Amino acid sequence: MGLCSRGLVVAVAHGVCSASLNILLKVLFSHLNFPCPSTVQLCGALISASILALLRRAPAPLTIPMDPLDLSLISTCLPLVVLAVVHPTLTLLALRFLTLPTYVTFKRCTPLATACLSSLALPSVRHRGVAVSRVSATLAATLTASGAIITALGDVSGTREGYVCGVACVLLHACYLVAIEKVHAEHGLDPLTMQYAATTCSAPVFALFALSAGDPSLLVSPQSWAAQGVVAAFLGSITLVAFLSFTMLQCTVRNSAITTSFVGVAKSIAMAVVGLTALADAKPSFLYICGVILSALGGTTYAVTTWRSRRGVVKHAEGTSSDEIRGGSDSA
Repeated sequence: MGLCSRGLVVAVAHGVCSASLNILLKVLFSHLNFPCPSTVQLCGALISASILALLRRAPAPLTIPMDPLDLSLISTCLPLVVLAVVHPTLTLLALRFLTLPTYVTFKRCTPLATACLSSLALPSVRHRGVAVSRVSATLAATLTASGAIITALGDVSGTREGYVCGVACVLLHACYLVAIEKVHAEHGLDPLTMQYAATTCSAPVFALFALSAGDPSLLVSPQSWAAQGVVAAFLGSITLVAFLSFTMLQCTVRNSAITTSFVGVAKSIAMAVVGLTALADAKPSFLYICGVILSALGGTTYAVTTWRSRRGVVKHAEGTSSDEIRGGSDSA
């Protein structure tokens, strides 16, 4: 499988995993009233860290080479560890305070925040190793954010705490994606090593959160597991939490931070449809539909821009190869 195909596969996998997880978490906490969000994050981190630790020590050919978890690696990945704790914690709070359509309206501003941070922290905007026009990427991100604002004019509803969590989620998600790309570019760490460090170091923090929130006593209470389907939703959530960090790191490293943020635009549209229909979180208005269409146009603009950039590089490479072959024939 070529690099382009791998980049596309991980992008689709990340979008599907992220959308499924957000919907499942909304059902688990808002509809099934499960009281232990920190436990979900802790179990997901433990599953991810345990699998990577086993694969690191597994005999060939199952072993996966990863850097040892020492102070040097922890210090290098410290921004990722902090964001791996803070971002999902605020995401869970936002999902509790906001309806699903309102939450994804906030998240459609992530590409613009990522584009702004990338312009400050990264030398260029790249997609699968190909430079993309920063102006085009910013324009596409602005269209997407404009669609979110139009949607907000007609349909955003929630509490002040929910708005604060929604804005914080956007900024922290953008910081997380840019930090992943920056650490990879400057230190050459592979996605699995970064995931191993982030999940292993974040697990004790989630354990402290769970203990301080009284999760042990809540977990043994029959009331927490009384709702029908709560066990399946819990098991599905912790599995997707473990898999989400893998797909996000892979997508960001193989594609780019801003490409990963645009994957979220497609995801948000699917989540909005689910929230408006299956979960009945809100009723769509004319402004809501117009906003979704404008955000989709922004995502399409970015997709076309990256496709043209990639096509131009491929044509240039083919032309260079033809010239080299022709030059070699003339010399002979």
